Amino acid sequence: MAAPAHENKVTDQKKYQEFLEEGIKAWEDYKATGLHLTGEEMDQWIHQVAQGKDVELPECHK
Repeated sequence: MAAPAHENKVTDQKKYQEFLEEGIKAWEDYKATGLHLTGEEMDQWIHQVAQGKDVELPECHK
């Protein structure tokens, strides 16, 4: 029984590590370019998608 639990923990740790690495890369990209979206822009986009609208992700800007 310990083996499946151990495998799940290893999988979770790998996913968490990938999540952290993705965040670090995003932060490095932001520092290098200054390109971003605001939280309000993302909220508006998500709201439209949730309503079933086929909308493009907003363009990043400085």
